[in-house]
Amino acid sequence: FYWVLSTPIQFIIGWTFYKNSFTSIRKSVSGGLIPWQDKVPHLRDLQTPQEFNGMVVRGEMVHPGRSFFSLSGILNSHPVNAVRAQRSLGKLAFYPWELLKLPGGQDPGGMPWMARRAILEGLVAVSNSRYLKLPEASLDKVGLYRRIISRGGEGVVLKSLSGPADSPATRAKKHIETDLQ
Repeated sequence: FYWVLSTPIQFIIGWTFYKNSFTSIRKSVSGGLIPWQDKVPHLRDLQTPQEFNGMVVRGEMVHPGRSFFSLSGILNSHPVNAVRAQRSLGKLAFYPWELLKLPGGQDPGGMPWMARRAILEGLVAVSNSRYLKLPEASLDKVGLYRRIISRGGEGVVLKSLSGPADSPATRAKKHIETDLQ
């Protein structure tokens, strides 16, 4: 019974999302791949010093002050539409939180998280962009979690200070009861 009610609502409210997703996929198939970088040229075109070349980072794209659906709509649309949407709604930002490859493409191996974080801090500092930011980090897990949730954040990613870059991360989200102790 519920699907009878939810199906029309899903298609009426979700039409723009579905249309943009289909258009993006169709255009990428007919005209080659359209990477997400073309949807955020303000991040793609950041000028970074040569010492950071070859670096690979893991992070999270966000649309500050907007919902996940706004972010998803931009990333699932054609690059021209994504750039146009960001002109009216505000630009996306990227929060790098892990270093997967060192500058030069070398594996960070067993480098501790604090050393990897220092390299990311250097990258963000020289980028001089308000759209490339480091996420907040703290040794006080519970305090960090409470601050992020009180600001409307979704949760936190917990990493071992001594673990390698590919070590599993623990995610504590506000809709999941997690013991942070």
